Parts: sequence; structure tokens; C-alpha cells
Amino acid sequence: MSGSTGNLSAMLERSPPDSGNRHRSWPTRVLTIAFVVAAFVVLPVALHEAVHITAALIGGISPSALDVGFVGIYPGVRLDEPLHGWREILFNYSGGLVAGALLLFVYVRWYWAWSGDKTSFVEWWLGALILVIAGNELGNGFAEGAFHEEYIANRDPATIISFGAALAGFIVHRVMLGSRGARLAVLRGEIGDRNQIEEAAKRW
Repeated sequence: MSGSTGNLSAMLERSPPDSGNRHRSWPTRVLTIAFVVAAFVVLPVALHEAVHITAALIGGISPSALDVGFVGIYPGVRLDEPLHGWREILFNYSGGLVAGALLLFVYVRWYWAWSGDKTSFVEWWLGALILVIAGNELGNGFAEGAFHEEYIANRDPATIISFGAALAGFIVHRVMLGSRGARLAVLRGEIGDRNQIEEAAKRW
């Protein structure tokens, strides 16, 4: 009898959580993930253009001379008054560099401090997303300043710089966190410290 009781206890410990609760939690998790992803995609673009507007006003452009809209499919700010010298340089470079620098700050001070070396699927890709967009914004800032006409026309070398910087952000994230632990976390449903996961994998 005691053996049967022990087996029953072990079965209960190994039994999966209530499927109804799990299914009810999925919509909330999906919506939360979608909101966070949208925030990290949309907000840097809005910040990029807001910084351009601020730089134009600092450079002496009147608000009525600002044309905020879209350049092709991309949001942008066009000026009906010319800028020269340091004011033009500030306007061209500032948007991407400021947005990218802020995302780097978010990655280091928020994501890294919160996530550490955890490698759950969502955590890993959230960090990758932040650093990819940070790299892209920094690349955009440099390309927009150094190759302004090519950037506006979406031509090389500006596009190469932007995409290359985004790729560099992904590579840096992967080097810092690796990918093996993330894959194991997904396959085994584990969420936790990467070193612990990989130590467990070595014992297989």
C-alpha cells in the first residue's frame, strides 16, 4: 500500500498542469508579447523622427516649415527651409544615433539586468530584437548623415550600412548569450540560467 501511495504521489508530481488554465493563459501571453514587440519596433521610429524635429527647431527652423509625413513607405521629416553647417549635421545624424543609443541603454540597463544570462525563448529573442533595432538605428543615423541622399532614396551604400548594423546587433547578442541554451530551453520547456541548462545537457 505504501508503495502504491508513493507511486501515486510521484504521478501527481509529474502530471501536467491543468490544460484549461494553460489555454486561458496563452491569449494573454501572445498579446503581451505582441505589444512588447510592437513597442520596440514602433517607438524607436517615433523617437527617431521626434529627435529630427527637435534638432530642426534647435537649428532655427520654424515649426511651419516642418513637413512631417512619409518618404515612400517610411515616416520622415522634410524641411521647407535650408539648414547649413553644424545645424544640418545635427539634423541629419541625430535621429538614428539618439534612438540607437537609447536602445543600447535599454539593453544594458533594463534587459541585461533583468534577463542576465537567462535563455528562455521569449527572453532570448526580446534581447535580440532590442539589439537588432539598436544596431539598425545607429546604422541609420550614420548613413543618413554621411550618405543623406542615398539614405532618402533607399540606395546603397546607405542600405548596406543600415542592414549591416542590424546584423551586427544580432551577432553581438548571440555572442553574449549564445544560442545553444536557448534551443535547449525551447525543446525541454525549461526557463532559467543558461549555465544551469547547459550543465544539465552535459550530463545527458
